[in-house]
Amino acid sequence: MHNLYRIGFFALCYAVGICAQAVPLPLPSLNGTNQGDSHQNHETFKLEILCNATASDGTALGCRTYRGSNGTIVRLMYGSFDSPEKAEVQLRRVLKSAKKLIQHKAKRTPSGQVTGDRAVASYKTDDRDLYIVVWTNGPHYCYVEAASLAPALQFEYRINAGVALDDLALDPVDKPEVDKPK
Repeated sequence: MHNLYRIGFFALCYAVGICAQAVPLPLPSLNGTNQGDSHQNHETFKLEILCNATASDGTALGCRTYRGSNGTIVRLMYGSFDSPEKAEVQLRRVLKSAKKLIQHKAKRTPSGQVTGDRAVASYKTDDRDLYIVVWTNGPHYCYVEAASLAPALQFEYRINAGVALDDLALDPVDKPEVDKPK
């Protein structure tokens, strides 16, 4: 089953024009450290796979796969494009094959300035649903995928908060949510 999930991920990458290779690309600088605390019910994620990928325009992407202490698998893909417009093209390419677009809105700074785009979507792969959170911030692109929405949102929250991803613990106290449709 794990291999089918991995095949589904690479099939999705192929469908959106991404070529993956098993060589690590350095993760963009993410300030901060692991903020996990001593709650008994938190799931700890360990880095399992590092690889490089190439977007259809030739942009180098890094990818990481994390496995949680409860068996949850989370995949992360990230990179910096030549321009914000090229990062947006990649985001739209990924969303084209979504089964359901759950949310799509502008990404803003706390002061309200638009810096990019953000979307939450679901896909059907083999016999399971996959959820993604994908966003741009200027020319920077990030994609998080998991079999359930909660860990994908938690990774997004932690990445945007600047938490180091090498040994990520997700605490159940962190409860980012998708905004309710109006």
